[in-house]
Amino acid sequence: MHSLSERYQLTENIKLTRLLAPVLISNVVVSLINVTTVAYYLLLLPYDPHRDVRIVGYIVDWSIAIFTAVTPWMILLRHPPYLRKLRSALHYKAAEVACAGPPRITNINGENISIQQEAGVHFKILSRSWL
Repeated sequence: MHSLSERYQLTENIKLTRLLAPVLISNVVVSLINVTTVAYYLLLLPYDPHRDVRIVGYIVDWSIAIFTAVTPWMILLRHPPYLRKLRSALHYKAAEVACAGPPRITNINGENISIQQEAGVHFKILSRSWL
């Protein structure tokens, strides 16, 4: 049996893994692009002293810049508290939720059911069964 702290640590590790998995995958993709580009231009192409190898630097720079720009958005969109703050800052569907009001609860016949009435009936039945 796991203690409470062990279960908490396991759930936190799972949450962190879900948060950082896209960042790790994109980092691996960017690293593969960079290594492949450098290996292709420097090792596989025949040597030419007049060849301009600045293109390698451009490709590596752009891939790192794109990764750097996308990483915060991946974290923002994967972390629930940050996502809630971002949505509230952008007023994402806030007006719709505020205007909607409480949901209308109906029974199978379409009649309105009040939660207080339903709870009252439930507790009356319970009190009768305990007497």
